[in-house]
Amino acid sequence: MQFESFKRIVTTFADENNEVVVDKGHLLLFIRGNLVEAEIQTDLNRIKVEHDDAVWTAEQWIRSYLARLPTLADRIINYVSPPKYYVSPSANLLDWQNKPQKDCTLPDSTNELRNQLSHPPLGITSIYFLTSDAGEGKTSLIEKISVDQALAFKRKETSALILPVPLEGRPFLRLDDAVVASLLNRLRFPFLYYDSFLELVKMGAIVPAFDGFEEMLVDTKSNEAFSAIGQLVNQLSSTGTLLVATRRAYFDVLLRTQTKLLDSVRSDQNQNNVETHQFALNRWDREVFLKYASKRGICNPGDLYSKVIARLGRKDHPVLTRAVLVQRLMDVAEEEEDLDKFLRRIGHSPTDCFFDFVEGIIDREMYKWLDKSLDKSGDQVPLLTRDEHHELLSQFAFEMWVNSVDALNLDVVQLVVEFFAEKKGKNPSMLRQISIRIPDHSLLSQDEFRGVIRVRFDHEDFQEFYLGQALARALEMRDSPNAKLILDARALTPSVIKEATRYLTDQNTSISIKNLLCNLHELSQGTWYVSYIRENCAALMLELMEYSKETHSINDVSFPANALQQRKLQNLDISNSFFNMTSLANSEITNCRFYKCRFAQLALDDSEKLGGTVFDDCIFDSIAIGKDSEDQRVFFDPDKISVVLNGRGVKLGSQQEEIAGEIDVPSMDDDMKIAMQFIRMFNRATAINENVIGQRIGKQSGYFFKKILPKLQSAHLVGSTGRSGNKLRLIVPLWRIDELVDASGSIFNQFIQEASSQELGVAST
Repeated sequence: MQFESFKRIVTTFADENNEVVVDKGHLLLFIRGNLVEAEIQTDLNRIKVEHDDAVWTAEQWIRSYLARLPTLADRIINYVSPPKYYVSPSANLLDWQNKPQKDCTLPDSTNELRNQLSHPPLGITSIYFLTSDAGEGKTSLIEKISVDQALAFKRKETSALILPVPLEGRPFLRLDDAVVASLLNRLRFPFLYYDSFLELVKMGAIVPAFDGFEEMLVDTKSNEAFSAIGQLVNQLSSTGTLLVATRRAYFDVLLRTQTKLLDSVRSDQNQNNVETHQFALNRWDREVFLKYASKRGICNPGDLYSKVIARLGRKDHPVLTRAVLVQRLMDVAEEEEDLDKFLRRIGHSPTDCFFDFVEGIIDREMYKWLDKSLDKSGDQVPLLTRDEHHELLSQFAFEMWVNSVDALNLDVVQLVVEFFAEKKGKNPSMLRQISIRIPDHSLLSQDEFRGVIRVRFDHEDFQEFYLGQALARALEMRDSPNAKLILDARALTPSVIKEATRYLTDQNTSISIKNLLCNLHELSQGTWYVSYIRENCAALMLELMEYSKETHSINDVSFPANALQQRKLQNLDISNSFFNMTSLANSEITNCRFYKCRFAQLALDDSEKLGGTVFDDCIFDSIAIGKDSEDQRVFFDPDKISVVLNGRGVKLGSQQEEIAGEIDVPSMDDDMKIAMQFIRMFNRATAINENVIGQRIGKQSGYFFKKILPKLQSAHLVGSTGRSGNKLRLIVPLWRIDELVDASGSIFNQFIQEASSQELGVAST
């Protein structure tokens, strides 16, 4: 370690940066009000620190004395609690096209991820995106590898700790606040400032694991979440490793916007090297299911597995493959005398599997919650009906959502129960019994925070399920104040939207889709454009439309990102509305009309079906064509956009179709295809080794290095990095490349001329 680096790192631990004194080998500074004195010696460019009658290397002294990493390891072991019966799922390591890399199947995802985080490559910042659907074990895996790594650290088998940083789906906090909150509140570790934390990440002593990043991505506007990650990456200066956990459902959006993260660190002045990886967890298979059942002490787990398949009809059913549902199934298997009855319930409707599963748990709970005050008469009356169980739990979800918390203090829970019991006419005896039982509800759990008992949902899936019900109940009762509180808090997740829609379209509800659309229109109108109400109402409108074959109209709303992806819509008229970046992948949008709408970007990949659908007098800021990121072409010119859309069978207004018939869009020449194959590699990295580039391009690699690369370098689009200059980096934003390709007519030589004439580079970015 160089002396200047040593002094910089030590300064971050001091109470006052300007009070660190280094004079003639003597170090003097105050840390948490205590004076620290040490002697510094240099030996063959190695720094040694003599302190408390012991001699340390500089790194040992920083890690053990200043940072107190052994104490942090103890805190992680004591305060982070992975599941008691943890089993490791398999995973795939995916490249930037969402396709498996060579030899990527990882049977033991837990140890493999730990190994990769503990041994990062030098000279580059590595970002691992841990992805899966909700309830498939991301949080459990992070907690498990954090504790395992801390135990290995205590055994001196590793020099790095993995620090779990839960983001918990709250409105966006600055990352420094989230890190400090995790250290101070969760781990009771008050010994690190954020600057000190950054230096430890640079040293490879700490690997932060951010859990719940997808909520920040959805909740924030203007890309604050990516700006925060980009700023962190810039501060790391081509060192350190990050783990970012996000749901698979959001990762397509993440891939599209990920270039903004990399563009934020692409510059000549800031030679940061970054690479990203997707570490995708697989759903559980039979082997994992049986291993978990055995750990739970289930007798004959193979028979249980066969019985569930026989009832549900397929081995890929969520009850067998989603960790959170398997856990609940095991809870039932341990307690339920008539398991077949429960299985008949959850196999009732394939489309409403999660609802049926929760309903089955509520039924079991309902018949366990009996009014003890009536025992003398021999009657067995449930304290709460099935719907009352649902309604009370939805009230808890409502309170958590509008107050931006994921747990309620016990006194708040009791207050909610009292209001609910009074509303339902429960007598004092029943109120007392409900208050005693509710913290032990099967779908809830308890924890303690600063000496206060709190109640939370046992999993975020259950919280989102009941938030959807809370929203649906407010809309059904036309309770606009409470509906607005939910809609305006932050962006609703797809699972919340789906449950609200399922509830509202159930045959037992009296409100029609037409009336719901009118109600949502009223709620969204007159609100500021920065409000979440407009986008949440629009998302709910589209989800409702999938349940209707009648003709409906939507006017003057703003739709969230990817609102039209994987949709089945028909007979819908949308006018004067704004669509954020959206793909039409795997959508069936038939006999619909989009009139005077604006699309930030419309992506098509040949999987969409648009029979009878018209885009009339619409504005497209850009369109993207192609299935893979490397094959995708982006168009910005309005006239070319009309030509491309018309050529793909998309019906436009008469004026746009007339323009489309007069203009020809040239195809991409061979050199441009090779160049774009290379440039698209930077969707997932800021710097790429020449050997990797050669492997990716294949047979044409020789031609690329001899003919294409020199022109890209002469136009100041690509530069060299690394000590030996064997890594290449893109020095302009990828969105600027797309604009140049469009302006050049996809002709490589013209593309180079456009870039050279505009003197691109960092100065213009």
